[in-house]
Amino acid sequence: MTSVPSKADRPGPVTLIAAVNAAGFFFSILFWAFVAFRLYFSHAAPAVMDPATAASTFGFLVADCVVALPLLLIGWVWLLRMSFFGWTAAQMANVLWVYALLAVWARDLHAGRLSPGSFVFLPFAFFAVWAFLYLWRKRGLFTAGGL
Repeated sequence: MTSVPSKADRPGPVTLIAAVNAAGFFFSILFWAFVAFRLYFSHAAPAVMDPATAASTFGFLVADCVVALPLLLIGWVWLLRMSFFGWTAAQMANVLWVYALLAVWARDLHAGRLSPGSFVFLPFAFFAVWAFLYLWRKRGLFTAGGL
C-alpha cells in the first residue's frame, strides 16, 4: 500500500476537500441514524412524515448507505494519497451532493414544506460545486496508483 504524501506534497485545498468528505461521511451517518430512529423506532413515527415522504426518505437512506457513503470514504482516504481513484470518488460524491439536494428541495417544495435535510446539507452542496471545479482543474496531479 502506498504511503500518504506529506502535507508539503499535497495542495492545501485537496486536504480541505478530503476533510470535508470525512465530515460529510460522519455527519451523514449521524443524520441517517437519527432519521432511522425517528421513522422506525420512535413512538411518534407514524406522525413524523406522510407515507410518500417517508418512502422517499427511505430511498435516500438506502442510496446514501450503498453509494454516497462509500464514495465519501474513498474520496476522503484516497484523495489524501493523491490517487486518481480518490479523485474520481470525490468527484462522484461532489455530484451526488448537488443531485441529492436538488432532489430533496424539489420534493419538499412540491410538498409545500422544507425538511431539515434541505438546510443541513446545503453547505455541503455549495462546497461540492467549488470542490468539483477545483479538482477538475488539478486532475493532472493525481496518479493512477495508490489503491
